Amino acid sequence: MRYDLLQWADETRGTEQIPGFVERRAKYHGKFFKTDSIKIFGTGASSTYGSVVWDQEVLKKTVAALDREKFRIYIHDIGPTSTYNLMLDALEYAQKQNGKRDARHMITHVSDEAIPTIPRFLSLGIRADGHPLPKAFFDTNVQLSSSSDYPVREFYPMTRISAGVQSGIPLSRMLASHTINGAEAIFAENETGSIEVGKAADLVVMSHNLYKLKAEELEKAEELENAQVLMTMFNGKILYDAQTDHTSKERVTEQPDSHDH
Repeated sequence: MRYDLLQWADETRGTEQIPGFVERRAKYHGKFFKTDSIKIFGTGASSTYGSVVWDQEVLKKTVAALDREKFRIYIHDIGPTSTYNLMLDALEYAQKQNGKRDARHMITHVSDEAIPTIPRFLSLGIRADGHPLPKAFFDTNVQLSSSSDYPVREFYPMTRISAGVQSGIPLSRMLASHTINGAEAIFAENETGSIEVGKAADLVVMSHNLYKLKAEELEKAEELENAQVLMTMFNGKILYDAQTDHTSKERVTEQPDSHDH
């Protein structure tokens, strides 16, 4: 797979840990992975619900310093509304210190309690991620993506896609939130995230043509949830084929470059 591994920012160490992040970013990267992002636990980690982990002044200075070093900042926040505002305050402070850029900073675990902060997500250009996100975010121009939060939640994306459709989010938006939007979140949209000439063939072949499901079929959760993966391709190589019901060792052996990392 392609991924951006998140280095964790310790709330007790502030800006002193940033040189280590820079060193590891330079050292640990490969054909399909990088370490360009920093994970910040805003709430819900070493805190109880509604309690912010970081001292706000330390958070603001750390976020600004990370942004200055061109890291992508990925903030874990489970609410309530006041905590989303505190995280957005820190990101806004970074913009005031360093100027606005295409940073693609993101807050994840975005819930209904973040809905009042949508205007700030928009004005600051902060991305929102959820499992799935509230429909209100899809009704705006907030840059967004959907993720699994596995193993806390179900890994299979069709479950979340179905849940989103049941809540009134268009199927096309839900599919995009799991594909091209996720690629954009880690600056990989020129390589993957959609099926286009010149991009790597990272794709799955499904048992249903999801776009041809009728409205009454989309209203039934099982029509989407029961869709099965028939084939998986990564970087143009077939790695799974339901006809054999296992990963093809023969193909991987013949093409070892697909497993460099």
